[in-house]
Amino acid sequence: MVFAPLSESSYLAHIVAALAFIFLGLVLARFISNLLQKMLHELETNRLMKGHTKVNLEQRIPAIVRYLLYAGTAILAIIQLNIGRNVLYVLIGLFVLLGMVFILSGMKGFFSNLFAGILFAVQGKIKKNDILAFDTIQGRVLHRGLTETLLQLKKEQLFVPNAILQKKKLTVIRE
Repeated sequence: MVFAPLSESSYLAHIVAALAFIFLGLVLARFISNLLQKMLHELETNRLMKGHTKVNLEQRIPAIVRYLLYAGTAILAIIQLNIGRNVLYVLIGLFVLLGMVFILSGMKGFFSNLFAGILFAVQGKIKKNDILAFDTIQGRVLHRGLTETLLQLKKEQLFVPNAILQKKKLTVIRE
């Protein structure tokens, strides 16, 4: 499909239509997101998924849906402005690239914790029921996972990322 040049009045009509798309898209995205959040809350999604994930699904899922609707609204507005497909493809590619950068930068901490957890498992440096002391913290190891270690302090439990344990000078007491 080849886009024909638009007259000045026709272009103004396309701009107004694009702004209307954006306004309606923002309102609908917010409405649908809030509705979905209330539905997930009524279904007690967080309580049902408590043992399976630490993520607050009642907030995370509606946020993802809202941002996907925002992206769809932006694409519709760009199409309404009769901007060529190549420009649209470049913009979509930039958004995908930006999303990948954010995801990979967020996973950097995960991989460092995973690597430290694998080292602890291979070296046998930290085991269940060991007492760990570092900085001003001392606690018994309740569970050592691949990415974090659960310590029982005097009154509360504390999850410590394995990468932090790897960087600290640890005192390990075996019983």
